[in-house]
Amino acid sequence: MFRSHPSYNRGADIKRAESMKVDLKKAKRTPSFTTRRRTQSFRKHKRMENMANLPPVEIQGYLERKQELQSGGKKATIRSWKIFYTVLCGQLLCFFKDDEDFYDQKAASPPISIHQAKIEIADDYTKKKHVFRVITRDNAEYLFVAESGENLEEWVTKLGFHAQLPPSMQLMSYDNHKE
Repeated sequence: MFRSHPSYNRGADIKRAESMKVDLKKAKRTPSFTTRRRTQSFRKHKRMENMANLPPVEIQGYLERKQELQSGGKKATIRSWKIFYTVLCGQLLCFFKDDEDFYDQKAASPPISIHQAKIEIADDYTKKKHVFRVITRDNAEYLFVAESGENLEEWVTKLGFHAQLPPSMQLMSYDNHKE
């Protein structure tokens, strides 16, 4: 009965229309981003550009890393194993999430200087296989796990070679040195 009354409907229509109004002054800007995926060829092209800017690499690959001691020989606060894509450039051991981050030059962890570091196979570490130890000049100690015995030997040999070079010769390649 009341619904058919003209003044009742008019009031409801006005209230409904007012609630649907949009305040143009307070309109929020919609964030803009692209949902298009970059093609593989674009990534490869960008990677090729970045490769030209990279320093010479002696050895690279995935290694597990564990810090035993901080500089000064103090016990490290975080001593868990973590996997890094590890790259030896001169006398710097650099750490990345994966090879793509290496090509994009996005480090996952600060590098370790191996100049005059002690590099040795960690026979005393029995919890994992293929473990080697790096003790830096400031007495920080790291353990690394290689993929295989052969890979372990290659890492230890090349790290040891670069650790003993004077800084002026740090970019000398181990393979060229043998010839």
